[in-house]
Amino acid sequence: MDILEATKSSFTMKAMVEYLMRGLVISQKVVSMLQGKLARGDKKTLVEELVTLKVDHGKSA
Repeated sequence: MDILEATKSSFTMKAMVEYLMRGLVISQKVVSMLQGKLARGDKKTLVEELVTLKVDHGKSA
């Protein structure tokens, strides 16, 4: 394996780790937000929020 291949592999692994970390952070934020809404009793709003998140996720995919 030459230096160029090793560098490409290193950058790819770093990018994948960063992508997964950002996804985890976003997931934790969504969970916290939804738990807060549920604790306040915003059940209707909670369902609407889930639908909105699913629709937005479908558009970005």
